[in-house]
Amino acid sequence: MLLLAPLLAQRYGRRVRIFGIITGLGLLLVGTFPGSPEAVADGTIALHTSGAALAIFGGNLAAIAAGVGLRRQAHQRLGTALVALGTAGTVSVVVMFAWAAIVASSGVNTGVAVTERASVYTIMAAELLVGIAMFTAICRRARGRADSALVERSITT
Repeated sequence: MLLLAPLLAQRYGRRVRIFGIITGLGLLLVGTFPGSPEAVADGTIALHTSGAALAIFGGNLAAIAAGVGLRRQAHQRLGTALVALGTAGTVSVVVMFAWAAIVASSGVNTGVAVTERASVYTIMAAELLVGIAMFTAICRRARGRADSALVERSITT
């Protein structure tokens, strides 16, 4: 998403950058304090959980901000797809934390992983879509330059 930020209107690009930084900080916490039974025992699970929340919310909100920015710049399909993915991921993470609170009181931790994966996979899908769109645009532009060079060469010979 950060590669897309400079191509967006200033306010949307700024939002994408801010959410990207939040996502990065969250990933740093998740990687530094992995979730495990030992983390639960020593209390660092709170850092892992906070990092996960930052990373997941940040990534999905970055997708939404990028999508809204793209829709305003006439890239309707990509923008709509990013907004839909970001919204689905945000809903999934809210459901995940609500479900985790419910099952924590019962002592049985089931079903949380499904919503967590759903909230993370939406970020990955959004990043993949942006990458494909940017790669396609670069290839089209390069092909246009090559076609122009061929036409110019045929005119001069």
